Amino acid sequence: MLIVTQRAAQEMRAILAANSTDASHVLRIDTECDGFSVWLGPEMEGDCLMGSEDTLLVRVSPELSVFLGEVSVIIDCMESPDGPRLVVYREDEPQLQATPPKPRRRPSTSRKTKQQRPKPHD
Repeated sequence: MLIVTQRAAQEMRAILAANSTDASHVLRIDTECDGFSVWLGPEMEGDCLMGSEDTLLVRVSPELSVFLGEVSVIIDCMESPDGPRLVVYREDEPQLQATPPKPRRRPSTSRKTKQQRPKPHD
């Protein structure tokens, strides 16, 4: 089963609208050596539709469709320091957390003067 959150569906629609140069391009999910990827590409023979009308329909290969029949996978959207980021993970994995942005160190415009410590008495 493929679960697409509402937030991820919004982001994916925006990606599709902003980046699709060909009207025949669709959103696809596929596997990579280290996980899943979501990308734009042509619909391929044998593709299956996953997701829902309420969220978004995504094309998957027949091989991945068999896998998704046994395992639930979630497509979600999280905020990151670089903006919204799509994340794909198995439902039985702990939910991924976006790394909060690190505060930037700004150079000080004023220098603090060192205070002299009193000398110890003999």
